[in-house]
Amino acid sequence: MVLLLASVILLPSCKRQSDEEAYDIACDLLERSYNLNVAYYGEGLPYDEEEQVEGSYYHIAEDSPFKLRNDLIVETKAVFSDRIADDLISVYIDGTSSYGVVLYARYITGYDGYLTVRKDYDNILDEVEKYDTSTLEITKNRRREIKATVKSVDGDSTLEVVLVYEADGWRIDGPTY
Repeated sequence: MVLLLASVILLPSCKRQSDEEAYDIACDLLERSYNLNVAYYGEGLPYDEEEQVEGSYYHIAEDSPFKLRNDLIVETKAVFSDRIADDLISVYIDGTSSYGVVLYARYITGYDGYLTVRKDYDNILDEVEKYDTSTLEITKNRRREIKATVKSVDGDSTLEVVLVYEADGWRIDGPTY
């Protein structure tokens, strides 16, 4: 009886997604990763020059895609695998590296509960690559892994993106910047 129940519960999760479903999943996550890549590796979230909070930290601008610490964390964990999300949150929000080194966090919560950004934080990238999802092609479609290639908007580069299925859904498991 227990085995029968377990097989009924697990059966839907054992089914491989169609290529169309894999395409939709990959496009959605890749598009969502762009704002996160800008926030973490690129110019950072937009901030208000007039609202210095403390030291080099400024209030996030009204047009920012993320205004609260939790918003940024939730989206990071919804787009990237646990491994990558934990590293991003550790370095850019908590201000510690995977080696335990204390760093200046790029983002901290201000006294009013809203995110603030460190103005003089060194960007890893001058410009974050944007990808044309209409060029996305699924190269591998397995039950727990999807691989795809996609060209940049300018057509100069091609990215191989890897998605993995984790406990609560699909996540990108590699750089997309």
